[in-house]
Amino acid sequence: MNGSEIWVMFIMFIILYLFCMVVIVFDCMDKWQDTMEKCHLEPLFRVQEKKWKKRLGHKPRMKYLTNLSCEEVLLRLMEKMYAPFDCTFEKENDDPKNQMYVFSIHEVPIRYYGVIRGRVKYKVMVTPAQEGSAVWLFLFTFERALVNTMEYNNNDILNVFAWDIEKLFGKLLDAVRVE
Repeated sequence: MNGSEIWVMFIMFIILYLFCMVVIVFDCMDKWQDTMEKCHLEPLFRVQEKKWKKRLGHKPRMKYLTNLSCEEVLLRLMEKMYAPFDCTFEKENDDPKNQMYVFSIHEVPIRYYGVIRGRVKYKVMVTPAQEGSAVWLFLFTFERALVNTMEYNNNDILNVFAWDIEKLFGKLLDAVRVE
């Protein structure tokens, strides 16, 4: 083999290598596009609807029952609680006669971040029940971000908040949603 034959083989090898790389890149792009479609919110809601068929969606008024007393519920909610989302719980105003509280969620849970965005505030009232207490949540304000959420209606976004509040209250207060 002389020098020119080696160069021809080397160039053919480079062309074959580049051709294989182009095929691999296009194949990966197809797989990446399929993955992005699977990660899309609509299939996510379909999976959740099947999984959480028994769960209630968001309503302007939601009621949770727990075996804890009213004082215990307020104490647990007022303490710095661990939640999968950024939230605060505080008294509505300083009037001792007013027993309303405000539960604010400043950002959606991390697993939905980038897919949906928004903020929600609930007015909270804790009342005694037959066994324990009832925690009432009343929708106060809802603000949706304009980034990535235009194709989803408000009810879908509020359902995400409602499901995560249900999980949080279940862990924190051992509460069950009844309404």
